Order: sequence, then C-alpha cells, then structure tokens
Amino acid sequence: MNILLCGSDGYIGRALYRKLLEFGHNVMCRDISLNPLHDIGNIPAMEYDIIKYNINCVVNLAAIRSVQECENKPLDYCIETNGIKAIGLYELAQKHNVKHVFTSTSAINEYSSNPIPNNYAASKRFAELHMPNAHIVRLNNVIGSYLSYIPHKNKSLAESIMEAIQGNKEIIIRGNAKRIFNSIDSVINIINNLITYNIPANIHHINDGYVCTTTELIKKFEYKYRTNLKLIHHEANSYDAIDSTEGREILQHQERYMYSAIESYGGIRYATDF
Repeated sequence: MNILLCGSDGYIGRALYRKLLEFGHNVMCRDISLNPLHDIGNIPAMEYDIIKYNINCVVNLAAIRSVQECENKPLDYCIETNGIKAIGLYELAQKHNVKHVFTSTSAINEYSSNPIPNNYAASKRFAELHMPNAHIVRLNNVIGSYLSYIPHKNKSLAESIMEAIQGNKEIIIRGNAKRIFNSIDSVINIINNLITYNIPANIHHINDGYVCTTTELIKKFEYKYRTNLKLIHHEANSYDAIDSTEGREILQHQERYMYSAIESYGGIRYATDF
C-alpha cells in the first residue's frame, strides 16, 4: 500500500517507517522538523502528496512531542496543533476516500474520575471527537530497542537508554514514578494491521502494557544487554517547568490513572520483559 506517514521523525515514526518498508509498503514521510512545509496544517501540500503518490492510507503521528510541553503552553495552542490541524488532515483523507490512522493517548480514560488529566489529553480528545471514521490508537509511553541510525535531538527514553548502552555513558532520568509502557513492536503491529486489513473504524487500545518505574525499565535494558549504566536522578518530578509540589500532585494522579487503567482495560501486567 502507499502510505503517507506524518510525524515520521519521532521515535514511533522512525521505527514504524523502517518496519513498514519491510512489510512491503511504499512510505512517503512528512515531518515539520525536517521541512516546515511538511506541517500537517499545510492542507494543499498534504493533498498534493495524496494525489501524486496515490496514497491509500494516512498515518498521523504528528503532535506536540511531550505532555510537559503541552502543560507549558496555553490549551488553545495545544488544540490548534494536536486537534484542529489533525482534524483538517482527517477531513482531507475522507475527501479522497483514504483510510486514516490517528495516534492518541491512553491518558484519556472515560472510566476515571478525571478522564482528561492534562492539556495533551484534552487536545487529543478534541481531535478524536471529530474523527468518526478514523482508526484511533491510544498509546501509553512507548519503549523498545530501536535506535536511530543517525544522532537525533528528540530522543525518546528508549533511544537514550540504547545510546547510553552502546556508548557506555551515563543516563539522566527525571522522576521515577510508576508508568505504563507499550512495546514499540506492538504499536507497529497494530498500526500495520489497521493499514493492511479491513478493520472497522474504532478506538483501539494496546493491551500489552508493562507497569514499572523508569529505573526498573533501565535495569531490564541492562539485563537484556548485559551491561551496567550509571544512573543520575535529576529533579524530584518528571516536569522541569513546574515546582516540586505540583510535580508530586501530577505524579500522584498518574499513579491513580495507572491503576484505573488496569482495572478498566485489563491486559496490563507488571513488567517481566519488553
């Protein structure tokens, strides 16, 4: 199939691109960090690509990269970037009868007392509500052993760990709360299945979640690669731009959400491997 992959320069995008090629797809990559004209809000450029390359499926991974950045920005900015532009791309795909896959966040939890806990979740939920015929994939923190072939300024936690392992370097972590992680291989497989097969449009959850702290995750990488890293804990919480009191409140909410997600979705287990 011919795929337009938007947000191709993030961790998921870089791993997904390589695997989609292995699966036999033709992939056209677009990311604003590579070219400002690749902004998904540039509808004429997106439409040109869809027509020129006879696109069968649009996969939209493009978004503000982190929850922290969203919390530092006004909600309207987040909705403009993660919501309105994404909706415009979805409507363009609908116009050309092209399948649409959109990645969202499992922080949206309809069964929780606080179903939309932050600006990132709010902006993604706004987009979801305007995409009735899209394949929506809700993700947790994504991990795996993929590493970019070239140095990259926007490294994920997994890439930072792998880079430290390969270079025998120190690694700095911010906060150590328990989190839910998804395997990058599971993310790739579900997106490839949505691309390839005639699956009804819906909200899809990846139920392979691993629950562990960041240091526990690093220890699993160390065990797998038979190495030891020097860990440097930096900050009392996971957010650089907020004080420690608010940081603790956010991390406490993450833990409440985590256990709510376990009860609601099932399939989530404590990490034994990844």
